[in-house]
Amino acid sequence: MKRYEVSGFGVMEYEEVASTNSLAEKLPLSELKDKQVILTWRQTQGRGQATNRWESAPGKNISMTVIFRPERLEAGKQFAVSMVIALGCLDFLSHYVEGERKISGILIEHRVAGAHIQSSLCGIGVNINQEQFLSDAPNPVSLFQLLGRELPLQEVLEELLECIGKRYEQIHRYAELENDFLRHM
Repeated sequence: MKRYEVSGFGVMEYEEVASTNSLAEKLPLSELKDKQVILTWRQTQGRGQATNRWESAPGKNISMTVIFRPERLEAGKQFAVSMVIALGCLDFLSHYVEGERKISGILIEHRVAGAHIQSSLCGIGVNINQEQFLSDAPNPVSLFQLLGRELPLQEVLEELLECIGKRYEQIHRYAELENDFLRHM
């Protein structure tokens, strides 16, 4: 495992893991810092909603879990985390393409303590350089397929985390996030 900083996030990079969210769930809470990222270039059992799996060719895409531990975010406003992640991914992808095909996936799991969010594990998969998809997911596509060229993964990771970080600055401005979110629905 390698550790480094990218766009204000602490990254723990693993060559291969079954699932970044599953790994994050196993870590002690003391190791889950705010704006911590668990990243892998080879996720062998990526999880999606319910029993769905996330397909990702080794070394071609971004598979990561972003950990947020927002100060005093009420449990009733946990959707703010979903909006931060969704809008951050949208901000990133809109630099490259527009469209309604399956280019990324998000799986968020919250830990609640009393009336507040203790931590949020935000699993994110973004199809960057994958050339073909074998799963039965509806309309999967990658930036490579849409742009006709490969993108450098480390640069794309930095850009994505920068977009998510900018949205995370809005975490306690729920109405502002909600307005942006609804505008893009």
